[in-house]
Amino acid sequence: MLDSMTLAPSVRRTLQLAAETYAPNLDMAADFLSARGITREAASSYQLGVVSNPLPGHDRFVGMLSIPYITRAGVVALKFRALDPERTPKYDAPSGQHSRLYNVNALHSPGDTVAICEGELDALVMSEVVGIPAVGVPGASHWQEHWSRVFADYETILVIADHDAKEDGSDPGLKHAKKVVSKIAGARLVLPPAGCDLTEWVQRDGVDAVRNGCGL
Repeated sequence: MLDSMTLAPSVRRTLQLAAETYAPNLDMAADFLSARGITREAASSYQLGVVSNPLPGHDRFVGMLSIPYITRAGVVALKFRALDPERTPKYDAPSGQHSRLYNVNALHSPGDTVAICEGELDALVMSEVVGIPAVGVPGASHWQEHWSRVFADYETILVIADHDAKEDGSDPGLKHAKKVVSKIAGARLVLPPAGCDLTEWVQRDGVDAVRNGCGL
């Protein structure tokens, strides 16, 4: 089962309403998305939007990119991403929301290859720009043990690290990816060039180089 956390119908309706309310404001994020290679068509298909007319409880998300978590049952969660690089926190979510895999609909795609990216937008880029179905996961501290089971039938499981090496020698993105690899039988680590996450790797070297780097 891809999502074991059942939501009350009223919660589902509220989440769906929020996604539908923010989606028409997508043009407010046009520059942000195009800089990442995300077309308006792709963004619309994932119901991305911008919060300008917040629903009750969403005031603190005004001006942020709305990222719905969409399953076959509809919208089951929302994340928000700052468009202003100076804004903190960069990511936010409604209080009390559970961690979930992003873009689980990718797991219904044909083929025996799937990618796991750190973050929603990298998963979107991997799926829509690189052409490899991908899900997004939050930080390693939020990994749920039951998630490993949904990858059991894939021949090729690519875990794409954020290669964000720090001056102090730490590399939290690589540490996160290694933890995910350790949780999934047969998973393979893919390490972008130093300083790059998946999206930056695509921008720097192009889709063919990324696919080659993934061994595809």
